[in-house]
Amino acid sequence: MTEQASKARRIRVSVGALLGLGFGGLTLIAVAGVLVLGFWSARENTRTLLSDKAEAMVEVMVQQVESLLDPVAHQAAWISGEVAAGRIDPADGAAFDRFVMGALAATPQVSGIAFLSADHSVRRYQRRNGKMTTTTLAGERAVDRIEDARRFAGPTWSEPFWASRFTQTVINLRTPLMHDERFLGLMVQAVTINDLSRSLTVKAGNSGQVPFILYDRTRVLAHPYLMNWAEKTTDDAPVPSLVQLNDPILAGIWSENSFEIELLDPTRRISSSGIEIGGRTFIFIHRVLDRFGDRPWTVGTYFDAETAGAEVRRLQLTALSGFGILVLAVAVAILIGRLTGRPIRRLAIAARGSLVQRNGRWAARTPFDA
Repeated sequence: MTEQASKARRIRVSVGALLGLGFGGLTLIAVAGVLVLGFWSARENTRTLLSDKAEAMVEVMVQQVESLLDPVAHQAAWISGEVAAGRIDPADGAAFDRFVMGALAATPQVSGIAFLSADHSVRRYQRRNGKMTTTTLAGERAVDRIEDARRFAGPTWSEPFWASRFTQTVINLRTPLMHDERFLGLMVQAVTINDLSRSLTVKAGNSGQVPFILYDRTRVLAHPYLMNWAEKTTDDAPVPSLVQLNDPILAGIWSENSFEIELLDPTRRISSSGIEIGGRTFIFIHRVLDRFGDRPWTVGTYFDAETAGAEVRRLQLTALSGFGILVLAVAVAILIGRLTGRPIRRLAIAARGSLVQRNGRWAARTPFDA
């Protein structure tokens, strides 16, 4: 009897455990599968949303740069086309002067235009006083500029430099003027970039973003700090370096301590990274423009991850909620399994009470088996 009781006890434990584990295991597989698929879908949706927002933020800045510089390039192409067709002759001083002053009025971002002729004379047209001045190029460097221009295939943007004539940092668009395959001279359009920092900053508003434009990755063309930077500008440093700007966050954009942002889609045109400074995480998003000179421009913005992480926090909350539901579902399934096992155990006990073993086999109990 003792052996039979022991076996019965083992059977009761095994049935309860088996049902509990069975219900719990099936529930775990089903619920976990649904949660994994749901979380993956939510993660991809969040990645797409964040990537779209990041790309849109940078694209707005790119459009501001292009709206500043593209009209200048279009104007240069038009003027060179008119000269090439013979409809405008730079040698006709009075007519050419009127034409250039009209062109200058159409592009307010251009501070001045200069025409350096093949005979080394210069005519300058300035917006400030609306007047034209004539000088002669002097020195080997000035003459070399004309000779270099003969080899230009088309309009070419210069590096940024400090123009004392305009008391601003400018970049030049240099366009060779040709007629009948004869070099007539070089047209130079000076475009100020100081206002670019102000327009980007106003556009960013109170969003918590800090817009920037880097020249050749190491020098800063536009940044909120540059709105009042003119007094610190020199001929040797027309735009500050990342270190000179004194923005420790932006200075770390290419740092070894920066890390990749996994939630942004790497297939987009934008690049992203993060850096931790003072216990806070900052995110950089940017893209490269290579249309405005030999050196690339990096147009982007950075912001505190805490001020822009609503989507990420929702994804984290979804994951935590899903994990809680999974634990609860498995616990309920195990409980149901154990409760279901009780009547089965009772049935097994009742069945054993109505059976007797004869010749090593179980048979129904009779009145003679008392």
